[in-house]
Parts: sequence; structure tokens; C-alpha cells
Amino acid sequence: EASVQQGLAVNFSYSPIPLTVGTSSMLSFFVNDRLQQTPAPVTDLELLQGKIMHVIGVRRDLNEFFHIHPTPTGASGVLTVPYIFTQPGIYKIWSEIRRGGVTHTYGHAEVIVTGAGETEDKEISLGRSVIVDRYQALLTAEEMLFQKESNHIDFSFRTVTGGKVVLQNYLGEKTHLAIISADLKHFIHTHPSGAHEQRAGFPHESGLSDN
Repeated sequence: EASVQQGLAVNFSYSPIPLTVGTSSMLSFFVNDRLQQTPAPVTDLELLQGKIMHVIGVRRDLNEFFHIHPTPTGASGVLTVPYIFTQPGIYKIWSEIRRGGVTHTYGHAEVIVTGAGETEDKEISLGRSVIVDRYQALLTAEEMLFQKESNHIDFSFRTVTGGKVVLQNYLGEKTHLAIISADLKHFIHTHPSGAHEQRAGFPHESGLSDN
């Protein structure tokens, strides 16, 4: 957010201060023309996977994650969304909008959420199989991925007993993928696709970062 000098920008703010676990907070996003310092009409924004704005947040240890969608308030350029944090810690937040056929992604300053509980519980897993409820997601890729080179990553989905899973659209896509660097400085939100209903993959050039 702070590095945008001209063109479309998004400023992030929140209330109340401080943010506290279990308390309803309001996250606000001001879409504006940075050079002219004027609000950008929300009506100029295009739907992106069926929403005007996507907001993704993670705690510093990557153990807490949320994906929410602010809506216009009526004030020029302003979108808001209520959210209740369930765990304390330091969070990084990104917003995404689309205008003129171009998707813009903005990284915002980290925020501190106060309250009872562990503020960080770092767990590093190099496993390529994750089970959630009755489903299993498998990742297939080369042992090493390289910066600024094409890397192909595949995913497959099945039930925990090996049964077939028929993927359905969620926000206009069968698969959503967020890639976040450990230092929270690089963020990619993309959508793997494939010919098979229960497989999805994409070639991606690693090492890219957004605003």
C-alpha cells in the first residue's frame, strides 16, 4: 500500500483500536487515485470471481487464515467488512480488486490483535498430503522450485478412502490457491485448472510479488 505512488491504490484502516479477540471489528478499504488523491468510484471496479473485493489475511505464523469480501458503504471509494478475530497475534492482510481488465493486489501494514491465547505457534510441515474432514489434497511438484523460472504444480483431491471427488465452483473457480512467503512479503492468489474434475494444476513463474 505505502509503495504506490500513482494510479489505483487501496488504503486499509480498522476499528476499534486495538483489535481484540472475540470483539467485532470493522475492516475498511479506501479505493483511490493516489496521484490525484481522490476516491475511485466503486462502480468502476469489475467483479473478480463474483466479488468486488477480496481480502485475505494470515497470522505471522501462517496458522490462522481468512478470506472475506468487503462491500460498498455508499461513501465514495469505501468498502467495509465486519470480522471477528478468534486468535491473537500479528496479522498481514492483502486486498484484491479489478479495474479495466487488470487485477491489482495490495499488501497492507501488519496489524496486532490482542487477547488471550498463543500469539504465535510456528509449525513447519514439508508434507505434500493434507487431510481436512473427509477429504485429502495431494500436491505434486519437483523437489526444488526455482525463482524466475516456470514451475509446474499439480493438486489432486479425493476422499480419505480414495473415492472420487467432483469439484464444484467456489467464487467462480474450482480451485483457489494462495502462495505466501515465510516473511509475508510475497503473495500470490491464483486458480489452478485442469482437464480432470479432481485434478488441478498450473505452470507458474516463481518469484513474483504484487503491490
